[in-house]
Amino acid sequence: MRQKVNECERDNGGCAHTCQDSLFGYSCHCRERFTLDSDSHNCSDIDECATDQHECKHICKNTEGSYSCGCSDGYTLNEDGRTCSITCGGRLTEVSGSFHTPDWPLSYPTEDFVCEWVIDIENTTDSVIEITFNDPYGINGRDPCPTDYVEVLDGVEDHSHSLGKHCFVRTPTPILTSSSRAKVVFQGSDLARPVSRVGVSIAVTMKQKVNECENDNGGCAHSCQDSAGSYSCSCPSGFILGGDKHNCSDIDECSTSVHGCRQICTNTEGSYLCECRDGYGLDDNGKTCSISCGGRLFDSSGSFQTPDWPDRYPQADFICEWTIDMSANSSIQFTVDSSAYGINGRPPCQNDHLEFFDGMESDSRSLGRFCKLEVPPSITTSTGAARVVFEGREHQDRPASRKGVRVLYHVMD
Repeated sequence: MRQKVNECERDNGGCAHTCQDSLFGYSCHCRERFTLDSDSHNCSDIDECATDQHECKHICKNTEGSYSCGCSDGYTLNEDGRTCSITCGGRLTEVSGSFHTPDWPLSYPTEDFVCEWVIDIENTTDSVIEITFNDPYGINGRDPCPTDYVEVLDGVEDHSHSLGKHCFVRTPTPILTSSSRAKVVFQGSDLARPVSRVGVSIAVTMKQKVNECENDNGGCAHSCQDSAGSYSCSCPSGFILGGDKHNCSDIDECSTSVHGCRQICTNTEGSYLCECRDGYGLDDNGKTCSISCGGRLFDSSGSFQTPDWPDRYPQADFICEWTIDMSANSSIQFTVDSSAYGINGRPPCQNDHLEFFDGMESDSRSLGRFCKLEVPPSITTSTGAARVVFEGREHQDRPASRKGVRVLYHVMD
């Protein structure tokens, strides 16, 4: 009879982990999450990350006899130690750096989320920030970008001036801020569309601030306005910026409908003037015209006419009165231009009519009142003073010529 030997009592039977004695020998066993090697003594770690046993949502990191879960950039591990939630955004204080949306350059998550990156570089009052969008780039937005967009603010406050909101597939051009402080906001949504949604990757670089307007006014013909990393030219009222974005051209308001002139519009450098036809005067508003005919005549010969002659005179109540006062020993001869004549009156000429007076006084003798279509004969005064009156009425609507009159006069010694 032989005495039983417990091989496990000597050097653990050569087992790396556990030695188990048996009636006819012994066997080696491994702790949980290890597997026995082919030599039946040593144990090798099981890589749970290479199997489907780990349950990690994003990243699985194998450890000795176990594993741990991690999350991709832009995510944070939840309390269950396995799943991840979006926690993108942050604060940048270095003179250069970069950041990107979750999962870039893969598609960003199809869920509602917001990332905010604050850029605040201290002690750089003469510096600006250049925001560069790296490729690949893609956002599933649509104009006017209510969701799925990236926006750059010229400052760290929520109400800071927007330097651009982008929501399309095309990569935006670089953006320059006006200082060393900025905020970048990315908003994603649960809307899925069949276009690229790789998100954005942004590089941040601090640059020396340059005011282009300080050098030759930026080349602007009038005003130069410095802006975030750039400048723009503008023109004063009455001018428009040319295609070269620097020079200004006069706006011809008279060729548009904005001038408001009732009769005549005359363009001027940077503005315009309203004027009236002969027989009218400009109203106080500087745009409309009212009938203002008649006046004192001082030349020894000349002519005068009703408003709008040889076109129709106004269908309104008005009176034109012309007076001439020359030497008492002279006389005045009046001749009505027969090329265009017409008065809408009828005897006894109490409405529309033309009348000549032998003198300037209100009680001067009438030399003739005319209201027919026939051209009046020549009229000659007995002295060097005369008064000529044309009277129009609004109610005249007869279908006859109402061209009015043009009267030629000549003083005879």
